[in-house]
Amino acid sequence: MKNKDLDLLLRKMKMGNEDAFVELYNATKKGLFAFIYTYLNNYQDSEDILLETFIKIRSNIQRYKDNTNPTAWMFQIAKNEALNYINKNKRVEYVDFQENVSIAGNYEMDVEGKQILEITIKVLSQDEARIVLLHAVDGYKHQEISKILNMPLGTVLWKYNKAIKVLQEALGEYR
Repeated sequence: MKNKDLDLLLRKMKMGNEDAFVELYNATKKGLFAFIYTYLNNYQDSEDILLETFIKIRSNIQRYKDNTNPTAWMFQIAKNEALNYINKNKRVEYVDFQENVSIAGNYEMDVEGKQILEITIKVLSQDEARIVLLHAVDGYKHQEISKILNMPLGTVLWKYNKAIKVLQEALGEYR
């Protein structure tokens, strides 16, 4: 979804439109989840933080400045929520036993998809994984990713191309 459409939804939310919140959630949940996952590397925790992110978006909607960059605003909230969670839970270790994992609600990932996601997180740097997941999972364009991650477009493109080569090699070994 384009920034102007997201901006319109956020402005509608400011006026109390509940349908706008539902539409915003459905349009952005996959990308936000993938972004959060690159910080937490745990499905359940990422789902929890995704929900916390949307609660924060809703409760702070009056702070959103119209006609700015809504994607960057939402991703900054997601990043802050993920980092707060990490700081609060530094000493907790998790074991993930689930075979089929629900990503962002009703988006099911099969075992192979989960393995590819885990390989992505394992072999790529955090920035590279974020770029690949934002592009592949939610279809963000590189220019949008540049704004979300506050990186020059050239850097995003370079990291994306480098990451794809690393992933191809890693997945070649996997198969």
